[in-house]
Amino acid sequence: TCRFRNMDYVRPLNPFRQIQLALPWEAIQVDVYGPLVKSFAGNRFIVNIIDTTSGEQKLEACKTHTAAVIADVICRRVLVE
Repeated sequence: TCRFRNMDYVRPLNPFRQIQLALPWEAIQVDVYGPLVKSFAGNRFIVNIIDTTSGEQKLEACKTHTAAVIADVICRRVLVE
């Protein structure tokens, strides 16, 4: 009944529309695994960076999982390489 009363109702656009990606590493997913058993180098976390276009993965072992460390890993493994 509310729909018939409000004839000016406009259906919202679909917020989950598909994004078109063309270049590798244009969109990434980042996962952090851990804490794990400490390695000989003192690393306890694994950062997994996945390219959503190609599915390529890059892994990096880290001692901590702070935002600064994760940003540094992304810069070194994705932007520089």
